[in-house]
Amino acid sequence: RAINEHAISLINYHCGLQRLDPADFSSLDLEIRKILIGHKVHLRPGCGERLYLPRTEMGRGLQNVEMRSEMMLLQLHTTLEGSRNFSTRRAVILQKEEEARTHLALIHSYLEIKYGLENVTLKGLGAAQKELLYNEINKKYSHSKLYRSRSNQLVSMEDSSIWMKYGNNRPRLEANACYIQDRNVFWGTGPTRCQHCGDSRKTVDHLATRCARLLGHDYTRRHNEVVRCLHLHLLNKYKFRRSKRLRSHSVQEVVENDLAEIRVDTRIKTDILIKHNRPDIFVFDKKAGVITLIEVGITSQDQLNIVETEKKRKYDLLANELALLYKAKTRIIPYVMTWDGVVTKYHRSHVKEIGLPRNVEAYVQTLVLHKTLETISLEKRRSIDEDVDCHEAVSAAVDRLCENGDSQTALDK
Repeated sequence: RAINEHAISLINYHCGLQRLDPADFSSLDLEIRKILIGHKVHLRPGCGERLYLPRTEMGRGLQNVEMRSEMMLLQLHTTLEGSRNFSTRRAVILQKEEEARTHLALIHSYLEIKYGLENVTLKGLGAAQKELLYNEINKKYSHSKLYRSRSNQLVSMEDSSIWMKYGNNRPRLEANACYIQDRNVFWGTGPTRCQHCGDSRKTVDHLATRCARLLGHDYTRRHNEVVRCLHLHLLNKYKFRRSKRLRSHSVQEVVENDLAEIRVDTRIKTDILIKHNRPDIFVFDKKAGVITLIEVGITSQDQLNIVETEKKRKYDLLANELALLYKAKTRIIPYVMTWDGVVTKYHRSHVKEIGLPRNVEAYVQTLVLHKTLETISLEKRRSIDEDVDCHEAVSAAVDRLCENGDSQTALDK
């Protein structure tokens, strides 16, 4: 917002007055990206087109100078054309522009050719510009994976972008999170197979959710951090405490007061044997007479709908048994998202049932992204360190052999 209002907005005073061509506006965008890369607000392997998408669509909301100039020139030309019959001054200005065949005079035909529009309007131009950005993203193998969710009718792009719109992230942290979401990670000369399981190819998606060796470590820690956020919110909601400091918050298995009883990851005793009797969070609202079972899940885009459905049905038998034991209403809330923050359209209703405010939901999405970033970054650092140690060991061995005078043997080694 600061860049748009205080830096890029200066172009407003020059569009239509100075003789600038589309290449000039494009070069301005290139220079802006270079500055952002220099300050690590945008990383070079990241998706450049994503910079210019709105934040409600998982973009970063930066104004594109070239596209902004097209909108302004179209609006200026439309205004001059509409008033040339009763304003002599505007008619002369438009006539001079047409004689010189400037970019302003040819803006209609330029936009028709560039975007394939028959009738150019401001609303149609905005939609065409956004579609052009999406088309450019779809041409890139890694960058397009994040936006494949647009074709899924059950996915909500707006709810998946809450961390960008309502989050309080520093620009560099946001750049790193977007870099992981774009999946354009270079592993260098290291192994192409996963170093943990050795069964699958080493990719961002595999390391984020699919590696079986990381299930008991990184994935569990990420899952528990989300549970900790929800637990602190529930404690504040039912007046156990008034605290917003998540860093110092420790989860207790069972807490109870006059308003509610909250259990975290504890087995619930029932009259009959039930296999799934250990929900992530159990909440018994004593005043309302409602039992809420909250199940947290972090998965991939391919499994999002399946996991959310499974989490919803996993505790059906337990919910029925608890309704008889406590003589209360029961509900099951699946709190599921992908490792890159994508959620379904039903996620909003689940969040409302829990009572999470927007800023807390944005924090949870950011937390999931940062924990995934830590997992992949640590893996990358480990592989780099191993390559460096191996290279140093080989160099040291060659030096020792050369010192002994056996240079040919050293070269062979």
